[in-house]
Amino acid sequence: MLFGGLAYQNKTNTSEDNFSTYYYDANLGLSYRRDRDTFTLAAQYNSFWVNDTQLYNDAYRNASGVTGQWQHDFDSRNQISVFLQYSDLTYPDQEIRNANRYIGGVGYAHAFGRGTVITYLGLYGGAEKEKDDSAPQVGNDIYGARLGAQWNLNEKYSLFANASGESTTFRVNKTKRRYELDRSASGTVAFSAAFGDVQVAPILGSAQALKLRIYMDHSSLEIFLNEGETVFTSLVFPSVPYNLISLKSDQEIELRAGTIYELQSIWK
Repeated sequence: MLFGGLAYQNKTNTSEDNFSTYYYDANLGLSYRRDRDTFTLAAQYNSFWVNDTQLYNDAYRNASGVTGQWQHDFDSRNQISVFLQYSDLTYPDQEIRNANRYIGGVGYAHAFGRGTVITYLGLYGGAEKEKDDSAPQVGNDIYGARLGAQWNLNEKYSLFANASGESTTFRVNKTKRRYELDRSASGTVAFSAAFGDVQVAPILGSAQALKLRIYMDHSSLEIFLNEGETVFTSLVFPSVPYNLISLKSDQEIELRAGTIYELQSIWK
């Protein structure tokens, strides 16, 4: 079976267009089923723009790659799947960040009774290998696990639960002299080979004292460091809304002040 898809996403801000983003993704693949085995091979290409309404200009990031998957149904209740994925990540204006991304994983699903309750477990891991040997700070390791269940109440309604440990992590990496925003375990990331990569920015000062201002709703995240000295803007798609903020350090630190404000809906 031949399949394909094309997606476009535009996030535009009416007053502060510095944070407007544009994204498109194209994929084409083949799927073949024989007895209880299904084999899938797909190619994918996507581009991401930041603050640039002219889509024919150089993108902020391009990604092209291929994904292969094998799925085996042991019986009507048990299923296993294995996938491998390769992506070539390029940054036209920051070639030092170009990298090869390799990721693989395995998943298992089991249906209880007549399929009323379905449980699943997935493990994945990989790495991003920098193309420029002089920039090892670009490379990253990727790993994670997902555990969940689905309860089919009837033909129309289902309940979902998961213990995937989904999170978005912001790090101050003094060893590599950079800030890092890691979305690799943020939730839904499989729709794009490049979505789960780690965003980085150089530390401009000593980073001995930091002032963070973080804005977040269901799917958008913006981080301002030291009154806008460095800014991150990103999207996340958790399967359930985040409800926890934690601060961790491998050294003793002092939290001088912290305030949480609830954002009000623009529709109220």
